[in-house]
Amino acid sequence: MKQADDINWFERKVDRRARGHHAMGLGWINRGRPLHALESFQRAIDIDHTYINPYLEIGNLYFKLSRWQDLLGLCHLWLERFHPISQIHKMMITAYEALESLDAAFAYYDLNRADQRDADIADHDILCCVTCRNEHPRLPYFLEYYRSLGVDRFLMIDNGSTDGSAEYLLQQEDVLLWHSELPFKEANFGSSWFELLLRRYGVGHWCVTVDTDEFLVYRGAQEKKLRALCDEMDVRQLQAMTGQLLDMYSEGPVSEAEYRPGQDPLEVCAWFDRKSYHRRYEMGGQYHNQRLLFGGVRQRVFPARNDYLLSKVALLKYQPYVVLDGGQHLTNIPAQSLAHNQMVLLHFKFSPPCWTTPVRNPGAKHMPWTGNSTRLTSGVSSWKRH
Repeated sequence: MKQADDINWFERKVDRRARGHHAMGLGWINRGRPLHALESFQRAIDIDHTYINPYLEIGNLYFKLSRWQDLLGLCHLWLERFHPISQIHKMMITAYEALESLDAAFAYYDLNRADQRDADIADHDILCCVTCRNEHPRLPYFLEYYRSLGVDRFLMIDNGSTDGSAEYLLQQEDVLLWHSELPFKEANFGSSWFELLLRRYGVGHWCVTVDTDEFLVYRGAQEKKLRALCDEMDVRQLQAMTGQLLDMYSEGPVSEAEYRPGQDPLEVCAWFDRKSYHRRYEMGGQYHNQRLLFGGVRQRVFPARNDYLLSKVALLKYQPYVVLDGGQHLTNIPAQSLAHNQMVLLHFKFSPPCWTTPVRNPGAKHMPWTGNSTRLTSGVSSWKRH
């Protein structure tokens, strides 16, 4: 879960002299003097080596000048020293592809094909990109739900499961499966894997990007499948849909909730906080293009210093310029091309088998969820049937 500190990386306090050299570099770019711009951006970095903006501008210039080896070195330098940035990961993949091939980027991110199926993806197929690790009990209903919603093919990454998840997925005819032992964070929380798969298989495709405990809901979902929704968005020249992550939980203590493999998680966790977020910013984040929501039940029960980011971009039409943000909370797609606040992701973080893997606060499994909550109505709970 991305926290406030992650998106403030672009807005942290920077030395005034570094900002001045960065501004000068932008001026040189406008005058068509890229080499002078590179010198100015490098001076900005020499003054404040944690200032991300000149790194990105240098990367963009290396891209325009086809200086791929320099671009690759810049990306390695940033990722080895500092906080992961989605644009840097995308530049890294582009540099590997230009210098060698996209296969070289697959190797860098340790992404290896696990099945032997033909990747026969039709032109209008709707895709779903997912990572999983030891979530076998969730998988049957997850796949059933998104199949019924209209997903045609699943591009899935198994990140070192030991509970039979990979073996189960290999039996599913509509699943293309990859395997990676790379730590999740080093793949930009899965987004770099998504970037590789969509760059190879998904250009021009609508794609759902979710976790196995997230279920997409939008207005009219009972009657309107994803194909109809995406066709409408194409007509309106929209490229992505934004909305909120809504944490669901059980009526009693989380540790006492029982879940059967293949069961609808709403039958176990049908409660959510009436006050579903605590802070809201319009046109926020580094791209200044979408509503950002923070807080929710996790902030209420497990307060975090930097709060929890609840905004999500779970449906988008992938194009090469699109930056896939870690956790899919943000997008660089322009505001006028977004369907703003049109969906909810029901998030079953607190339903079994969540306690089989490490959680932010293991003591939470002993805490009952009381107060400030409401139960889903019968009309809302019918979302589970399509």
